[in-house]
Amino acid sequence: MRKNLNLSFLLLLCTFISQAQFNAGYQYSNSVPVVISGDTLSAPWAGGVNNPQFSPMDFTGDETQELFVFDRDGALRKGFKYNKAKKKYEWIPILTEDSLSFERHFPKLCDRGFCLIRDFDGDGKADIFSTSNFENMEVHRNTGANVPSYELEIEQVTYRKGNNNLPIRFARNTIPVIKDIDGDSDLDLMFFPVNYSDICSFSTFTNQSIEEYGSADSLEFSLDNTCWGEIRVSGGAHPIHNWREFSCDTTCNIFDEQRDMDITMTQNLHDLDGNGVLDLLVTYDHYDELFGMYNSNTSTQGVINQALNDNAFPSNDVQVKLNNQPYPYFFDVDQDGDDDMLIGANQINNVDPNEYDTSDAVISDVYYENTGSDANPVFELHCRGFFSGEMLDVGIRSYPCFGDMNGDSLPDMVVGNIGYNTFNSALSSARLFYYINVGTKGNPIFRLEDDDFAKVSELGIRSAHPTLGDIDGDGDTDLLVGDHTGHIQFYKNIGFSTAYSFKLFPNYEQIDVGGEAHPQLIDLSTDGRPDIVAGDEYGRIQYFENKSTTNEPDFTSSPTVEDMGAINVWIDFKGKAAPHFTRYIDGSSDLYLLLGTGRGRINIYGPITDITDTFNLVDSILVEATETSITGIDLLGDEREELVIGQRAGGLYFLEKVNNTNIGFKGIKGNKATLSIYPNPTSATAKVSMPSSGDGLAKLRLTDLQGRVIHSESIRVKGKIFNENIDLRAYPSGVYLVSVIENDTIRWAKLIKE
Repeated sequence: MRKNLNLSFLLLLCTFISQAQFNAGYQYSNSVPVVISGDTLSAPWAGGVNNPQFSPMDFTGDETQELFVFDRDGALRKGFKYNKAKKKYEWIPILTEDSLSFERHFPKLCDRGFCLIRDFDGDGKADIFSTSNFENMEVHRNTGANVPSYELEIEQVTYRKGNNNLPIRFARNTIPVIKDIDGDSDLDLMFFPVNYSDICSFSTFTNQSIEEYGSADSLEFSLDNTCWGEIRVSGGAHPIHNWREFSCDTTCNIFDEQRDMDITMTQNLHDLDGNGVLDLLVTYDHYDELFGMYNSNTSTQGVINQALNDNAFPSNDVQVKLNNQPYPYFFDVDQDGDDDMLIGANQINNVDPNEYDTSDAVISDVYYENTGSDANPVFELHCRGFFSGEMLDVGIRSYPCFGDMNGDSLPDMVVGNIGYNTFNSALSSARLFYYINVGTKGNPIFRLEDDDFAKVSELGIRSAHPTLGDIDGDGDTDLLVGDHTGHIQFYKNIGFSTAYSFKLFPNYEQIDVGGEAHPQLIDLSTDGRPDIVAGDEYGRIQYFENKSTTNEPDFTSSPTVEDMGAINVWIDFKGKAAPHFTRYIDGSSDLYLLLGTGRGRINIYGPITDITDTFNLVDSILVEATETSITGIDLLGDEREELVIGQRAGGLYFLEKVNNTNIGFKGIKGNKATLSIYPNPTSATAKVSMPSSGDGLAKLRLTDLQGRVIHSESIRVKGKIFNENIDLRAYPSGVYLVSVIENDTIRWAKLIKE
């Protein structure tokens, strides 16, 4: 019996390996060209960025500079590699689960925090300094060889003050200076403390590693100087321009009433004039400029000479202008031997779920080339959008859909977004961007044709999620737009199949799914007429059947199915259900639902045989994104859908399916109905439950995608039920098979680790 059991289990694993596909067999692709204003983008499908932070490093060990880009809005990780021949950085997409990719080798970090790559221990490998618990700092040590591998070194960095060790804490939006400030070769810290009762100016925390151990491989800080630069903000209408001399022997109580103690002062240190001492670059909440302040002191303590302040930095060239608290990063961007200046938008504010103080987030970085040298720096504007301008990016959140708008039988693309909320200014409306397909069948090329498609901005809505289709059966493509209130706007095409012209029917049929409607037009009733399905911000899906017997659509305000599939992704995935139903995902013609979620994971449900039944979660797609939406279309002429995924960062991912392997584990034979796992997906632990049908002893195994048994234990029944916890914190994100072997019976279920 034992021999047969082992054979059965091996057959199960073989089937599992042949059927299981990381990301359901889809891979990132950057192969489809996108043209904007005559420029072919170099990284159109890299997903966009809102608040990028830049850290150069040698990721692959080949002595070629790569750039780790961390987007604090969503804690997104992206990698770029410098191409010396083209003199530009190229996106490194993740290709497979085991590929050499930034996403797989860097830990998932704190959303809305910071991430800076610095070698703190002098071993030539890139370590990570980042936010933990929203206001503290943690450090990961790089223990890898040629490729990074990270272990948590310090969960909470502290500093010594007298006989006390206190946590180093940061206010929202703060990025600390992490560099050797005192010239002893270990890394120190400098920032403007907020909510420190006894510190009210730029302060340095010096690393005592060299002093105490004779090497730079430790991180033990001591509060050194609480008034670096000997200046403080004095308030006024433009406090960033108003500074006073400040001595460390003065108390914080002298701040005048106009001074807000909760400001976020963002700063960096760099030798701006080549005299060998560090100067100060600073900006302030909601400012779009940088201000240069020059250090007149030859010591490491810093004394700012306010007579030299550059309030239009750099005054020798075009002044820095970038929405949302620009932060400068200094490194050799163009690989010519001197440090250039690359600036990223830093500030994030969340007023409410639909209002973001992010201004226009399409361009979120600016590059100034050093046309001089490190001994005589001259920073001149090279371009706006050095990285963000090479990506298809509509700002904040992106909602893609496809349809033929000009009658050439090629799918065109329309992408919606949410409106901007600019500090001390009027709100802007959400809009649609129309990209016409100017390629050929199987070889698409998208060109931005209209950045206010159908004049949707005139509605003044805060969210615009489009879907395209011939809803009235007249041979041309109509437009539905879901808005932030949960209503749907109908734009009837009164033109021709070759030339669209829209007429608005607002709040179509009084359909209201609650907040934030995410619609799709699809014929689910298989009667030849498109129906409407719509997700909402709370994580549910509603179905509205088109009951027409003529070409004119017939919808009611009441849904045909109110809680479709018994799906609610609010608790586990932060809601924002954005559905895409398809019959073309794996070559089987089965109906599946792909569902975008607030946390970013794309859930796959199916195969669906009855739209009134409960849908089964059978697979998922993991992308480096949050607040995802999804659509599918055969762009490459291979008779299967490619996927385009929208996200909060405002850009898009393009995913190709590399084979026709069925979704999930349809080839596995076994009894999975009695084995349950919760929560699933999980980021830490999960409970495995199963009723016992034998003598109460069983073997629990956890197997990875390569068929390796990575955990095995004997389990015992308790009250006729097996209840065991699996700890996945030590394992990478991905798909695993949990199997319970009791006597000659194998029960299995899939477990997803985030």
